[in-house]
Amino acid sequence: MSLYRRPGSPHYWCRFTLGGRRIRQSTGTEDRKAAEEYEHRLQGRIWRETRLGERTGTWDQAVKKWGDERTARASTKHRDKEITSWFSLAIGRLPLSGINSDVIDKARKRLIQDRAPATANRYLVVLRAVLRAAVNWGWLQHAPQIQMFPLAEIEPRFITRDEFARLLAELPTHMKPVAQFAVLTGLRTANIRQLVWSRVNLARAHVWIPAQSTKGGRAIGIALSEDAVKVLAGIERVDEQEHVFLYEGRPVSNAYGKAAWRKACKRAGLEGLRFHDLRHTWASWLMQAGVPPYAIQSLGGWASPKMVERYAHLSPEHLKQYAAYSKLKA
Repeated sequence: MSLYRRPGSPHYWCRFTLGGRRIRQSTGTEDRKAAEEYEHRLQGRIWRETRLGERTGTWDQAVKKWGDERTARASTKHRDKEITSWFSLAIGRLPLSGINSDVIDKARKRLIQDRAPATANRYLVVLRAVLRAAVNWGWLQHAPQIQMFPLAEIEPRFITRDEFARLLAELPTHMKPVAQFAVLTGLRTANIRQLVWSRVNLARAHVWIPAQSTKGGRAIGIALSEDAVKVLAGIERVDEQEHVFLYEGRPVSNAYGKAAWRKACKRAGLEGLRFHDLRHTWASWLMQAGVPPYAIQSLGGWASPKMVERYAHLSPEHLKQYAAYSKLKA
């Protein structure tokens, strides 16, 4: 047996050459007998692959099959492709059976270096889904456990009306109505970018967001305030199918991460503000105005009241009617 210990890993590793293939990988276990069994099985599988032409599937093959079978919205498929492509750079050529705890741990460490924990977890969820699908196909005997990163409760960032006025004054002309519409409707960035005139009804003061464009996968109708209607009414309208917010004849790009947005935030004294924080700002303003949480949930298109609860501390006014029942005499 060619088992050995590798610095930094608690598991036994195996190293051998068979059928012209050089193999060096972790057995995923600290038990020597289990490691010997793993190496023996691995050698048998590789011999069958090289001599008999059997295939157990690689990560890339599993991703293709998983993608072909998966029913998802266009936006979700784009995200899935981005995530699986990231993993393909690291493990694309590995047989599925070679994706063990050490390989996954290495991927997790790389993920957390340049991605937030919540984003890294979304990547790991896709990794887990592909491996579990491979088990269902019979390509894998079992899927390794994948540990998610712990998420700290983050206070949503919002700005005041005065701060928004400062930001608006610093934004380029084409971004002003985009920011105004965002803070007046609470719509997500993608929904604003993809909004077309055919889904806008100024007379009835509402916009319609199709199911394939929403995060929750269900169509939502958004009621517009008088100010939101004024913002849209002030935009030149050429074609019913044309996007509402344009820059040089093309749909506006994602505001967050672009130099113009960052520079405007810096000049306004709001460094680090994300475009998505305008959605938090909208919800916070409504909560402070005494709008009931259920109404904010409906207006914001949230599937669960849990998301709205993050803003509840901003205004205890809606609980006063119930607090009145707490008294010393009946």
